[in-house]
Amino acid sequence: MATDDETPEFDLLMGQIRASQQDASVYFPVLCKSLVAALGPAVELRSIGRGRRRHDELVVHLGDQEFRTSLERGSVECTTRLVVRGVALSSTPLALHEWLDALVVALREEAGRSESARTALERLLS
Repeated sequence: MATDDETPEFDLLMGQIRASQQDASVYFPVLCKSLVAALGPAVELRSIGRGRRRHDELVVHLGDQEFRTSLERGSVECTTRLVVRGVALSSTPLALHEWLDALVVALREEAGRSESARTALERLLS
């Protein structure tokens, strides 16, 4: 689990992302890069569509939870999904700040159960 020393740094990172959310084209790539670097194979980054209909989607897999966010035409959409054996049992749309909060909670819980998740969380903080 994250130590008390790590928590303020992680909260600061998430605060910076929240503060810059007015310009999605700036913070979305930063968020993607940070999560891919820290969580590695738990993160999928996809480009969907072509031309003007092209958009980017980030999916974080943590246990049976899936955190999706996408950037399309300068707008960010976020959802969490409960996925069991490849089947989505529920999907909840969230505002970006709610999505980030839910992701932080899930990362902290996963870090408490898994050494690899704890190491990934530490990478995110460094």
